[in-house]
Amino acid sequence: MKFDMFPAIASQKNCQELAQQYNKLDCLDEPSLKCFREAYVIAKMSGNQPVLITGDNGCGKTGYAQLMWGVSSIRTKRASSKEMLNVNCAAFSENLIASELFGHKKGAFTGADSSREGKILAAGKKGCLFLDEIGDLPLSAQALLLRFFQDNEIQPLGTDEPTKLQEPPKVICATNKDLRKEINEGRFREDLFNRINKFHVHVPPLRIRPKDCLQNANNFLNKFKEMQMDSGEVVAELLGKMKIDSNFYNDNAKSGYSWPGNFRELENRIYHAAITKVAHAESSIKFSDLFDEGFIDSPDRVNAETQDFDLPKGPVLQAFDLETKLDEIRANFIDKAIAQCNGEKTKAAKLLGYSSYQKMDRRRSRA
Repeated sequence: MKFDMFPAIASQKNCQELAQQYNKLDCLDEPSLKCFREAYVIAKMSGNQPVLITGDNGCGKTGYAQLMWGVSSIRTKRASSKEMLNVNCAAFSENLIASELFGHKKGAFTGADSSREGKILAAGKKGCLFLDEIGDLPLSAQALLLRFFQDNEIQPLGTDEPTKLQEPPKVICATNKDLRKEINEGRFREDLFNRINKFHVHVPPLRIRPKDCLQNANNFLNKFKEMQMDSGEVVAELLGKMKIDSNFYNDNAKSGYSWPGNFRELENRIYHAAITKVAHAESSIKFSDLFDEGFIDSPDRVNAETQDFDLPKGPVLQAFDLETKLDEIRANFIDKAIAQCNGEKTKAAKLLGYSSYQKMDRRRSRA
């Protein structure tokens, strides 16, 4: 694929440089590189039209919003401030979100002791409004937002006439919800969806981005080191030697872990592992170290609990022993726990909630 019109994304190296400049998340895997390039082109071509970013929690939607505003053709034309103003639509009650977005007049409701400018008007002065979690916006506020998109008008609470915006903001929306499903279930307006979905970017989850997982594990570790610069010479020395284990990529791939919390979860686990390593004066973070809290949420536990198996063909449940299958799954748990604990059965039993390793052995022998 050629990008003669957009040399800034012509190579993966160029994309990496842009990613580090704006959204701080690497795009080494093909799904993320494709998404990055699409986001860049949309930012350049969407003008002042709204953009919708979808994706799982923690996959980097805010970073993509920062990228798209950072390289937007509209931003380069703004003579005034070029900031992006963020509003989390899920953080406000139905009664407060309208005031937050559209503003209010003094006395408009109980507690409105003074007039207040809404975020849409403020964002018009700054340049861009990022509506995070727009799928959680109440229907009443959705109707008001639709009016803004249609007519560039807002009506602060308590006022009689709408206000025409001379310089409306660029609006970037994001959600982790399936808005089509929300529409079908009556929780999201289809006309509003059609307004914000003219330009759409879907951010792929971390589970299909193994190269990004490794690179950003390194990035988060470096970020953690910078955060701890004032923690004393001993900590600084230990952190200075700390690195991500060379088998991290392969171990992640073998585990099949789905990373339900995406980059946010990866960052938290890297921080936790780094603290544990400092406490034990160790310098290498292995993939398994990210799950040292026990078996809760570890790849082995998740995979064992969710593994698929086929029921036998023919008459319903013919020759199928459910108890035997459960014993096999339990045995798999126990074996992996013992392996993780380097053969120490007492420790493995404690991890799995058994009162003694003898009781664990008895349950294992049933398989």
